[in-house]
Amino acid sequence: MFRRVLVAIDGSEHCYQALRRALEVLKFSPLTQVAVVEVVPPVDPSIEYVPWVTPQQLEEAARKRAAQDLEKALAILREAGIEGTSVIRVGNPAEEIVALAREGNYELIVMGRRGTNPLKELLLGGVSQRVLQLSPVPVFLGK
Repeated sequence: MFRRVLVAIDGSEHCYQALRRALEVLKFSPLTQVAVVEVVPPVDPSIEYVPWVTPQQLEEAARKRAAQDLEKALAILREAGIEGTSVIRVGNPAEEIVALAREGNYELIVMGRRGTNPLKELLLGGVSQRVLQLSPVPVFLGK
């Protein structure tokens, strides 16, 4: 039984399916602590964006979308009788997920196998593949 579980999401339907599947398969006790994280990629300050939108506004919009994604994941947890906490990080998704798992002493990472950018995943390898390589704890990949 896992006492500390980190659920990584990206707003894709795959991540929510992974969460639902984990809830079916894993035995969560009332003592299990679950955190849900979404990592927002940083806004590149060297890129000139359209003049009416600042990099700060782009990051704020990404954080707002992430907060909505996290609320959806927390609602899925609540339906299963589990209270969770949410975290938004900025940076490289795989590295931030693994760093948070280490910092929070999580015993399991739950995530979807496919994310929001299938082309990038095909060409460069996905976030889930990188998390598998870097993670010091087991990773539950849902489909």
